Amino acid sequence: MRAETMIRDSLIVAEKELMELFATRSTKILIMQIGILGVIFGVFIPYSQGPYWIAETYLLGFHFVFVPFVVTFPFVTDCFAGERERKTLEALLATRLDEKALFLGKSLSVFAFSYVQVLMVVLMGMATINAYWRIEAGGKGLFLYSSPALFALFGLSAAMVAMATGIGVFVSLRAESVRAAQRITGVISLAILLPLFFVLALLTLDWLSVMAGFGIVLLLTVLLSILAIRSFRREQLVLGMSN
Repeated sequence: MRAETMIRDSLIVAEKELMELFATRSTKILIMQIGILGVIFGVFIPYSQGPYWIAETYLLGFHFVFVPFVVTFPFVTDCFAGERERKTLEALLATRLDEKALFLGKSLSVFAFSYVQVLMVVLMGMATINAYWRIEAGGKGLFLYSSPALFALFGLSAAMVAMATGIGVFVSLRAESVRAAQRITGVISLAILLPLFFVLALLTLDWLSVMAGFGIVLLLTVLLSILAIRSFRREQLVLGMSN
């Protein structure tokens, strides 16, 4: 399959997934969910921990480690295991679209929707810390994070969303139901996030640690994607691994 054809088909699938997301869910509920996420992680947590965020401690990891998993896993499990349960995939799977294009398109829609939410939280957090900088710390002018911290917030967070997408896809393709996929991804979240925060507490946000983390996450994402693509089959997406 030619690369340009696969890219075009992947974008078609991604557009279809995003349109269905907004068509099948209440706009008010969706806005409310995103708003609650923004208030908790973009306003309350940064402001209540202001000095630690200004000092660029490991607590910034809430934005580039924790939030990517929180926003990605629920959507990715619904996108794959959920559609299988609702039996809404048959029409799409009956088309000429290549399996790789289906996989990449659905994964791209998960990444795009999740990363937009991460960006919203990060930008709200930066605005909140600037408010804290002026009101509580008595600072002047605009507060800006260091370059490594900014890369972690915008670049490393994108890599974490991609890795969470890969993990979620791999789990959802094998889970018997959405609930099963959610339980498994919940356990995986704890298994990954708790050790990561302990590691972050021992590190400083300099270029060496940030780029090392970025490289490791990208490598894991590529490996997960390769495994998921190899196991991605039309009949599996409809019936699930257990069937």
